[in-house]
Amino acid sequence: MSLIKTRYILFFFLAFSLSLHAQETVVPIQDNAYLSSVNSYPKNKKRATLPFLDDFSYRASLPNPALWEDQQVFINNTMGINVLTQGVATFDGLNQEGRPYNPNNFSATGFGDSLTCTPIDLSFRNPGDSIKLSFWVQPQGNGFAPEVNDSLYLFFKNSANNWVKVWQANGSTTQDFKQVFIIVEDVQYFHANFQFRFINFTSLNLNDDVWNIDYVEMDVNRTINDTTINDVAFTQLPTSILATYTAMPYKHFISSDLSTQQEILVSNNYDVANTFTVRHSAQEIIGATNLSTNALAPFNAFAKSIATLNNPSYGLSLLGAGPFTVRNTYTIDPISAQDYKGNDTIVTDVVFDNYFAYDDGTAEKAYFLSAALNQPAKTAIKFELRQADTVHGLSIYFAAQVPSAVDKFFSIVLYDSLGNTTAGDVVIHQQDLYKVQYPTVRSEFSSYAFATPVGLGPGTYYIGLTQPANFSSDSIYYGLDVNTDNNLQKLSYNVNGFWFNSSTTGTVMMRPMVGASFNPIATKDVEPKVKTILYPNPSSEELYVQSETKWETYQLFSMNGQLVENGTLEMNKIDIKHLPNGNYMVKLLTKNTSVTHTICKQ
Repeated sequence: MSLIKTRYILFFFLAFSLSLHAQETVVPIQDNAYLSSVNSYPKNKKRATLPFLDDFSYRASLPNPALWEDQQVFINNTMGINVLTQGVATFDGLNQEGRPYNPNNFSATGFGDSLTCTPIDLSFRNPGDSIKLSFWVQPQGNGFAPEVNDSLYLFFKNSANNWVKVWQANGSTTQDFKQVFIIVEDVQYFHANFQFRFINFTSLNLNDDVWNIDYVEMDVNRTINDTTINDVAFTQLPTSILATYTAMPYKHFISSDLSTQQEILVSNNYDVANTFTVRHSAQEIIGATNLSTNALAPFNAFAKSIATLNNPSYGLSLLGAGPFTVRNTYTIDPISAQDYKGNDTIVTDVVFDNYFAYDDGTAEKAYFLSAALNQPAKTAIKFELRQADTVHGLSIYFAAQVPSAVDKFFSIVLYDSLGNTTAGDVVIHQQDLYKVQYPTVRSEFSSYAFATPVGLGPGTYYIGLTQPANFSSDSIYYGLDVNTDNNLQKLSYNVNGFWFNSSTTGTVMMRPMVGASFNPIATKDVEPKVKTILYPNPSSEELYVQSETKWETYQLFSMNGQLVENGTLEMNKIDIKHLPNGNYMVKLLTKNTSVTHTICKQ
């Protein structure tokens, strides 16, 4: 490590200054939700055999227990850049529970994640068998770069049961995956319980030193020039069938929401050109309804190249109101008997439920705001209702931080429009005194419900968090998905009284909740003193008032605050069939109190 991580000492003492030179900040994420939410594998009693091969292409967050003893690295398909095959093993500063190894010691460094193969019997082998271990390695990837002294090591276990270092790489900024070859020729390794182990030397209180490894292979009769990988494989996940959202309510889906085609990346790792065929099927998995089946035209890929294939969009016609999950499965027809089959299938899901999402559900980094003196910090994400619906609240991926953000206060604000230099914000609804809470299962978002759902007509709206002014160093961290990039178009922030489009690459993970109600995360939110419901909302003819309070009069306002009408509340009913369609604010009054609700006339 460099001298006590100098750049991060400076960062953490200065990043929260109230200067506007760093309004948006991206930092390492201090939590791995996928590790914290999975059950540990049972202790493996098996032994590995040669050939040994793992390209980490399975749909799991922990290493395959048939091949690996420990469970500290993160198996994923989001942290690597220009991967050889789908899936990498990521080494960072987080333990197998997805939390920093030593969060309370700012200068703590040491060994972090290890990846140890199950024992391999080499007692009947000898140096003449030409045994080679190879793997591919990449520093940083989609995480933060390891510094020069933040190393990745490889150890072999000898016959005396001691670990011997055989390879080391020093940290650097991201680069393409590079292959490493290690010859197993020393007689001390030819015993019944041979093992190899990867381990990183890293910051133990941060997740800022990331390494990815891929395609670990060990076998006999390999030469030092044997760089061939006889494999054709999928790499990154295919792009979504949706053009803008990654998930949305089916009620608001229209044909223009479909992307024109899905992009599929296939890596030809052979030393020669290959022609292959990719097949596709789409199924709504809850109802087991087949939506599409087709084969893409055969494609000829050059040696050692990544081919880009495009699958035209298919019709999406589902029955009922949802929720639905559309699963797209792509498979590669076998090339040869040598071709490793484990990475020849890739699956991606699109969810139609009660929320809008622009992110892929996985956070690689964290995002926070620094506000000016006496100014709140505001975020607002843009979404569109295609027809009248009810907004129930907001779902947020809170990135873990040290110290924890638990119980920090914030408000959720729903806007008709965001202010500019000539006009202020048009706020539809604001609820205060929420507290940051992390779900028990940390792979989930934290979902917060309005005390009273808000009915809205078709249109474009914004919803987000407001953190009170002068919060000093207590900024709230959001998860940042770097494999999608919607911030510029969809996220706005305000730290000095003015709204700006986000300039941070990626997608801040907030999801508007609409339509069906949901079970919010357990919080200690302040309940409104006056419990009043207006229903049905939206409505085309009449609004009914259900309340413990006997309201006497009402006022109807347009969304820009203009009084439309007022009257006496009779039989707890308000006639709205004569109003033009749109959104209105209804203010109910007595001599001593009042309450305001937003309603939609449709």
